[in-house]
Amino acid sequence: MKKLMLLSLLPLLFAGGCSCKLQTKVEKQILKVTGGKFTVKVYNGGKLVAQYSGDGYVWFEQDKNDRHTGVVTFRDERGHIIRVGTWGGVVIVDYK
Repeated sequence: MKKLMLLSLLPLLFAGGCSCKLQTKVEKQILKVTGGKFTVKVYNGGKLVAQYSGDGYVWFEQDKNDRHTGVVTFRDERGHIIRVGTWGGVVIVDYK
């Protein structure tokens, strides 16, 4: 039932017929349904600083110009919501 509701709201995302806040909520719900297992690796200066695993979705944050800011938000395998970003570093997301 959830999938049917999400698919019915999908055209609103592309039509621009809903507010930005609602659009963000709908996008996150779609990602929760369609997401899978992932690994997030954070590198700084070529060295692995942190590695996280989880199941679900990874949210890539964007600025006002729709460019990726380098910050990702996700829920790890323990259920904690983690927001990771590196200034001058690299964040790699591997979906399995």
